Amino acid sequence: MNRTIICALALIASTASVAGESRWQEAYIGALDSLAEGEFSTAAGLLAVAANEAPEPQLNAIDGQVDYLPHLNLAAARFELGEYEDARGALEQSASFGVARQSYVGRQLWDSYALRIVAAAVPEQAEAEADPVSFRDFERTDFVLAQGDAEAIRRQVLRRCALSGDDEKDILPWYFHYEFGRELLEAGDAQRALDELILAASKREESKRGKRMYGMWFTNYLPYYQIAQAHSQLGNWRCAMDAMRLSSTYGEFSPTDRGFDDYSDLQKLIMRQNDASGG
Repeated sequence: MNRTIICALALIASTASVAGESRWQEAYIGALDSLAEGEFSTAAGLLAVAANEAPEPQLNAIDGQVDYLPHLNLAAARFELGEYEDARGALEQSASFGVARQSYVGRQLWDSYALRIVAAAVPEQAEAEADPVSFRDFERTDFVLAQGDAEAIRRQVLRRCALSGDDEKDILPWYFHYEFGRELLEAGDAQRALDELILAASKREESKRGKRMYGMWFTNYLPYYQIAQAHSQLGNWRCAMDAMRLSSTYGEFSPTDRGFDDYSDLQKLIMRQNDASGG
């Protein structure tokens, strides 16, 4: 334990004699400050103190404003320290109380870390494989739509994007592939949709809401969420996990965004399926 943690714990201990019931509150507030500064080791030590003193999360627990979520914040701190198994244990403790996702801040934190923690905390599988599972690596399946039906959707998207049908596929812009992939996914052809969405992500890696496509036409460019949906439809759960991890990394959704509940439901489904399969 480093000097910063020792000093912080000494401060908490000194105040405990005056206000014993606030010991966990002092630790928690100190941990939040440390997390904000990127001092994850300090934060983890303080959060462990808080969780030991007051293990049950509470909404508006401190001064009627601050949500008390020690296990979820501890999971985030452990993850940042590379302590993935401990992070997953803290995440599971948080989930067992069912409080974190009732909190605005908790939902943001959960959706930023949960899938990455679960994906990282699989040491046996990680050691057994030379390469980690990627959303790009999967066993292909048959197309669902007839060629004529798929071509009709393609022509519609070309018109919408103000593009010529004579353009070669490999020089079409990212937004065509993204829109075409979304339409194919809606039509139930997840394999074709994956091809287009992955091509879009190859051309334009970073997600962005309100992304300009051309002229005054904007779209919410969320390729990894769409890719995760397609993989889920095909039962490629580990590939879906990787796509949702990237979706979280790029911040494709926050609790105030339209469709956030669907996003959260998909995240939970993917986590359950991977847990069930041991992956």
